[in-house]
Amino acid sequence: MSGYFSLPSSGTYIIEATSYGQNATGSYTLNLSEQSSCNYSISPTSQSFSSSGGTGSVSVQAPSGCSWQASSNANWIAINSGSSGSGNGAVNYAVAANSSSSSRSGTMSIAGRTFTVNQAAGSGGGCSVMPVSIGQSVNGSLTTSDCRSPVRGSSYYADRYSFSASAGQQVAILLTGSFDTYLYLIGPSGSVVAQDDDGGGGTNSRIPAGSGYFSLPSSGVYILELTSYDLNTTGSYVLSLTGQTSGCSVIPISIGQTLGGSLSSGDCRSPVRGSSYYADRYSFNASAGQRVVILLTSSAFDTYLYLVGPSGSVIAQNDDGGGGTNSRIPAGSGYFTLPSSGTYIIEATSYGQNSTGSYTLSRN
Repeated sequence: MSGYFSLPSSGTYIIEATSYGQNATGSYTLNLSEQSSCNYSISPTSQSFSSSGGTGSVSVQAPSGCSWQASSNANWIAINSGSSGSGNGAVNYAVAANSSSSSRSGTMSIAGRTFTVNQAAGSGGGCSVMPVSIGQSVNGSLTTSDCRSPVRGSSYYADRYSFSASAGQQVAILLTGSFDTYLYLIGPSGSVVAQDDDGGGGTNSRIPAGSGYFSLPSSGVYILELTSYDLNTTGSYVLSLTGQTSGCSVIPISIGQTLGGSLSSGDCRSPVRGSSYYADRYSFNASAGQRVVILLTSSAFDTYLYLVGPSGSVIAQNDDGGGGTNSRIPAGSGYFTLPSSGTYIIEATSYGQNSTGSYTLSRN
């Protein structure tokens, strides 16, 4: 056997040296070594193109002293679009797919690391991306000359828009149309971070569904894909991208801590429940699998409680699980198991609009 084992996470590892036979004793030699050659990392580890001629970018990082090299094959071309040479830091490569009318997948080598490149069938090139600013509304239409949806599939026309944002920034996206709409939000990593079909009411789409704001999980360029619920649909639409104008300050809360607070007219408006509700926000760090109980009580107003996960999405909410006008996550009794590691946000707000008054928040 040969090669190296890639450690899956950062931290302290334990090596246990023992015997195959029972109660065996004797001397031994233990050797621990690491790969001495350049250990490159590539992000993303895969690249997708909607149709022929699409382009994307790849970031490569390596230790000091490693040289930067890109290779190509018959299907894929990599061009160094950043600084070249050796040293720490990322070097960006633009990756282009040669024209093709058929779907295909393959691998490409950049700086000694191989990643996967996929290209869907299509003609006329990939989806062009138009810039949109937070606070802007855009009138557009899906037509038979549009590209096919890279996310929803080749049976759906699509338009794409891009905007830059910071981690934690809160946005609301509304897509209304003369057809049954479908809306996707794609993060800087290229993965879909939110989607909706009818959260805007009727045949309209909204992120997040219904009301409130969606907290963006990371900094970078986001892509909005506007498409349809039904196959091969065309028609006019209006896209609105709005942001939370005054963000909520966030107060840290520890396990076992009970805090007294109050909703007042000077508080921010709820990023989740909507602009008609005052809110206070609290944060805590936790690990996947950790179990918590969150209780919000008040005799002054009817409470509403939200738990926002590290991705920026609401993962739990409650109105009256704490009995009467109180709120509890999880409702009634028991513990809520956190699905991932990272920073969680507790939002304390009200069931009724523009409610104020004192409350007590506890996290156990």
